[in-house]
Amino acid sequence: IKQADFAFVGSQMAWYEYFEYASIQIRQYCDKALKQNIHSEQEYGMASALVLGVKHHLDEDLKQAYTNAGVTHVLAVSGMHVGIIYMILVFLLGKIKRLPNGKTYFVSIVLMILWMYAFVTGLSGSVLRAVMMFSMIVLAQNLQRNSNIFNTLAVSLFFLLCWNPFLLMDVGLQLSYLAVLGIVYLFPKMYVAYQPQNYLTDWIWKTIVVSVAAQIFTLPITLYHFHQYPTYGILANLLIIPLGNVVLVVGLA
Repeated sequence: IKQADFAFVGSQMAWYEYFEYASIQIRQYCDKALKQNIHSEQEYGMASALVLGVKHHLDEDLKQAYTNAGVTHVLAVSGMHVGIIYMILVFLLGKIKRLPNGKTYFVSIVLMILWMYAFVTGLSGSVLRAVMMFSMIVLAQNLQRNSNIFNTLAVSLFFLLCWNPFLLMDVGLQLSYLAVLGIVYLFPKMYVAYQPQNYLTDWIWKTIVVSVAAQIFTLPITLYHFHQYPTYGILANLLIIPLGNVVLVVGLA
């Protein structure tokens, strides 16, 4: 950055920046733990990006390759990561609901762990969106209320902008919300166009439809910020998403 391109305006921190500062300190601690256990520089950089959303350990050529392939969402902690953690929690803690006041315990533990993960990963726009949405879904399910996904999207964005209005200009938040909007709106309409005959073809078809739906809605933002369209992103997702899930689960462990 050239000297004429920036100006010092003061050092006073907004109240929410103290939370962000503490979050970054904890993320750096976790990042050091990964570095101590993964000795190859490139594998360590990949694990840190997938688990914690820390991408500055990756070399520029690798990041550009992910951008060209249309799978940079794997390197950004987002709904996929939070969804996997939620499924793990449901699997491990599902029986708690059978206890007296079990639903209250279940909701409290799940919300605490999800927000703890958001805190550890630096409170980025995409992870805040995902955790806020999952929090509302968990509350609605356990209060036996019907939840409309479009209302959930709108309310979660409203609360996030109350927390920090500048998140509206965050590229990760823009891509995250548009991708989810594309998936929930287009997926039901596109999925019924073909009826798979077995589990494998059904999974491949679902992955393709999700990728296409997300890319249609995020295309304007992608072209504006990155000036390119990932031509083989759909095929890359079929390989990258399952492998990314494995790395995320092992990294969390």
